[in-house]
Formats: sequence, C-alpha cells, structure tokens
Amino acid sequence: MKYFVTNDERRGTCYHEFTRGKWDGNTFWDDNSLYLRDDYMSDLKLYELVFKPSFAEFGEKFSRWGGNRLTREIWEHMLSLAIETGGEVQELFFEITPWSEKNFAEHDEFWILGI
Repeated sequence: MKYFVTNDERRGTCYHEFTRGKWDGNTFWDDNSLYLRDDYMSDLKLYELVFKPSFAEFGEKFSRWGGNRLTREIWEHMLSLAIETGGEVQELFFEITPWSEKNFAEHDEFWILGI
C-alpha cells in the first residue's frame, strides 16, 4: 500500500506535510514535500503509538495541527517504535525512510506540518 503522496497527487487539504530541511514558517504545499493523509494518522494510531511518545522522549510535544521539528534522533526513535509496532505502521515508516535518509544527507532536520 502507498501511504505518502506528492503534491501533484494530493487531493484536498487533510494531510500532514513532511517538508525537507528547516521550515521557514510560511511555505506550505511544497513540491519537495511528501503528504500523509490524516485518516492514516488516525486509523493507524500513529499519534498515540509513535509520534507523541517519540517527541516526549526528547522533552517535546507533537502537534497534529502545528509545525513539528524532527531531528535525526527523534526520527530514529520514531522508526524504532514503528518497527516494534510492526504491520502497517512499520510499512508506512519503511515507505518514507528513503526520503528521510536523503533529507538527512543534506539537512539536520525536517518538519511535519499538521492539518
């Protein structure tokens, strides 16, 4: 199953945008971003199982509606929880891993922008 879409494939606005590098605080729907539908976030319980606990591990809070900065450390923690969870959650994270590795080869962070 394909979980992430590009800006050209996106339909509507109920997406979480994964944007490369440091977010400027203004740009949305960037062509270099990947988009995760909000219903996947809810149906797979990603917030409860992976996002919230990973951010908490580093003293941060994840916002489903705001901007969230991910360092490599936070990302690796998220990936380890996804692998522990297995199934579709693991599959979703394996789908975006090549994108994240390309990002971290060029940047120290990426951002998830909420709906």
